[in-house]
Amino acid sequence: MILTSQPLRPNRLIDNKDKEYHSRYARWAIAAVNHPLHRLFVNKSLINWNFYKNEQWILEEDLAPFFLDESGDPRNRIRLTKNVIRRIVEQYRGNAVGMDFTARARSNSYFAINRREEELGRLQFIGKLAAMSPVIGEDLKQRYPIGDTPEETEQIFESIFKDEYEKDINNLLAYCENNIKINKLKVRAASWLAITGLAVYKAIEQNLEYMGSVIDPVTFFFDRGAKEPDLSDASYMGDWYYADAASVFERHKELTHDERTSIEKYSTDYSSPLNNLMNSYFQTTQGRVPVYEVYWKDLEEQQWGYVMDEFDYPLLTKINHENSDYTDKDLIDPPTQKAKDLLNGKKKENIYVDVLRYCIFIPKEEVGHRGGDIVLEYGVYPWAETNQIDPWNVKYPYRCSTWVYERGEILSPIDDAINPQRFINRLMSVAESQINNARGSGTIIAKQAIDPQIGEEGINSKINRGKVVVVDIARTGNVNNTIGSYDSTVGAGTMVYFNIMQEMQRSIEDITGVNEGMTGSLQKPEQQLVGVLKDQIQRGSIIQEPFYFALSEFMLQIYQSIASLGKMIYAESPRRLAIITGDKGARNIIITKEMRLEDYTIELARTMSDENNRVYADNELIKLLQLGMLDDIRFSNLWSRSTPELIALAVREYAREKVEAMKQKQKADAVKQEQMATAMQDEMNKQEMMVEDDKLRDDIRFKEEQQGKIDQIIAREAARKDKK
Repeated sequence: MILTSQPLRPNRLIDNKDKEYHSRYARWAIAAVNHPLHRLFVNKSLINWNFYKNEQWILEEDLAPFFLDESGDPRNRIRLTKNVIRRIVEQYRGNAVGMDFTARARSNSYFAINRREEELGRLQFIGKLAAMSPVIGEDLKQRYPIGDTPEETEQIFESIFKDEYEKDINNLLAYCENNIKINKLKVRAASWLAITGLAVYKAIEQNLEYMGSVIDPVTFFFDRGAKEPDLSDASYMGDWYYADAASVFERHKELTHDERTSIEKYSTDYSSPLNNLMNSYFQTTQGRVPVYEVYWKDLEEQQWGYVMDEFDYPLLTKINHENSDYTDKDLIDPPTQKAKDLLNGKKKENIYVDVLRYCIFIPKEEVGHRGGDIVLEYGVYPWAETNQIDPWNVKYPYRCSTWVYERGEILSPIDDAINPQRFINRLMSVAESQINNARGSGTIIAKQAIDPQIGEEGINSKINRGKVVVVDIARTGNVNNTIGSYDSTVGAGTMVYFNIMQEMQRSIEDITGVNEGMTGSLQKPEQQLVGVLKDQIQRGSIIQEPFYFALSEFMLQIYQSIASLGKMIYAESPRRLAIITGDKGARNIIITKEMRLEDYTIELARTMSDENNRVYADNELIKLLQLGMLDDIRFSNLWSRSTPELIALAVREYAREKVEAMKQKQKADAVKQEQMATAMQDEMNKQEMMVEDDKLRDDIRFKEEQQGKIDQIIAREAARKDKK
């Protein structure tokens, strides 16, 4: 893109933020494509791309000086290549295909903290009701995860609680993964990261649907003053692309008749000289017009102050703003001294915060429009991602990751392999030229020594049959002057070139880490020492690890974009959201405006391929079954179709069931012991009663015996008296 004039950046404090302001700011931003570092990056990326697709004889110093001699005549050399670059890139791509990136969302807002506390409080209240009413206590324990004490209820809650909102966001992640075909994006991002050193993802809203794609880094530009490797601190960034005229007219219905005419004329005659720079790269642009999208961090003066939110916490937020429900009547005094210093001791203060503005336009220099730039869209970007904890840091719709980034310069893993690749190509061309000029070998005999009677044919016949050749050396002097040999076959000097090529290839492998041990292409691997092979793989892995770290950071940013921007987009489409997450999940996400702004942190785990993951999971299942940490039913259900996450969940569930079974057994044992104690007490009471009965009978028997004796004495006394 070549501008007819170098514009000045508009004043963000005093200029009116109208259509002209956005056009001027965008023109100032796209001047970044004229930056020396940007041009260096584009040229290097184009060279790397051509080397990858095996068009490696493109540099001027590899053409005329090498294929022509000083007089301009051909050297009889052809353009041969041994594409080491593609092998390196395919190694990165192949590993990316086999790697699985699993992402999960976790809410880090105060909403999630309060939801957790409220749920725990509810369960503890139900636990108190169960303790107060033994009649319904067992039924409540069957329906709710509660224990006998508040501490036991909290312990159960900690082990099984899962935020429903996190579950719904994870369902949204799974839907968008399939919608944007994230596995294909991963492989394409690995290609760009290996070839250019930069991977760029662009997320947009289209008809209330979350859409995203990996874009060509060559068409991407940004503020070269950025310091972070993900370019998140850039003051502006954007990209350009070729769009067909019909799509432009359909999407942007506010275009004037003159603007439509200019666009249609450009797409018809395709005569703009500004496209020459990329004609060799973009070969299918006929009928399309170049469209530029520019996003930048602008300033907006807003009133901010502290209010009490719905959970009775002090919250610093916008006041008297169209996107805020709070007004002056909701203000409270700043809760801390730092908060007072921030607001200069007042309840509210005017603060400049970041807002994301954008402009989609076609420069007048591209289409030759006499009315100036054709502005398609402009204004404050409605889908800008913000963080409620850090409202001064707004995010772009782009997500970037670099292999090496320092002071505005981007390096790629194959940069250092380009010149060795060129040297290998030259060696192959020289060797081919020598091989092409090679002939056979044979015997030389002086013509004067040939016997006229035999002649040349006779000598050739004897040589072919291996017979003795008789010559006359009288006229030549000796045998050395008479008989000799010639050899114009491929000699040792030519074979040296191939040895040098092997050494150059090894040097490339040492630089990039893509060695024979990593690719499995060892020559005679049975003769290689185990330690040597292991060392090659280890060194290659260490060298390649920064690449996969950059790729994993890139995937993490994509998932973060889905969780933040995707939630905002689908919250505006309840029907579509209900299809994705279910009716309850849709209600969870769109129930309040604050919930739409809730922040989620994405945790990304880099795992193995599905097949290796399944084998690993089956091995773990066997170990857990042997250790008694799984039962037979769960083992059979998970076998050959599980993941580490499912296994972990099953182990926790089984452990919880074992604890619950142990508790039930303890209760049953306690009841049994109580019954046994009662029975023993009853038996003791019965024995005591029997003893008492025996004692009573003895007493009665003793009294009867005594009474009998008394009666006998009385009878004897009465008889004695009667006798007297």
